[in-house]
Amino acid sequence: MVRMLQNLAVAWDGQWFIKTSEQFGTDQATTMNQTVGKSIQRIAARMSLKAWKKEKAVDFEDAGHMIRGMLDWSQGHFWKANFEIAKESIHIEVALCPFYEGAKRAKLERTDHACVNCADAWSTWIDAFLPGQKTNVTHLSKMSEGGTTCLIHLQKA
Repeated sequence: MVRMLQNLAVAWDGQWFIKTSEQFGTDQATTMNQTVGKSIQRIAARMSLKAWKKEKAVDFEDAGHMIRGMLDWSQGHFWKANFEIAKESIHIEVALCPFYEGAKRAKLERTDHACVNCADAWSTWIDAFLPGQKTNVTHLSKMSEGGTTCLIHLQKA
């Protein structure tokens, strides 16, 4: 049942983007997707906290473990990533991303729009799990720009 819901969520997201692009154009669809994405990211974090019966993360390191757990559960078999989580930094190497893979499968003109939510997601999740914590996010490599993986570095500010 969980796998079916994961499949449905990814299909819903992809179809929403394709149909919105057809009606309003890719640039407008990307902007709308980014706005909705930030809201969904906050909702997912709040739902995760509630499921874990926690009010917030203990510290930056705990927030990193929460992000990994939330993504492993919500993205399941669509998502493959390695996390190196330390006290003041988190390094993520994404080998499989459902949004990028979906953009490629749909044969869209561009695949970089699949990455717009990722740009904000990490700091949004840290802030949701650890309110007020400022985070520097650096994307060292992106699959949509020719990288073999996406490399993301989070540093506690």
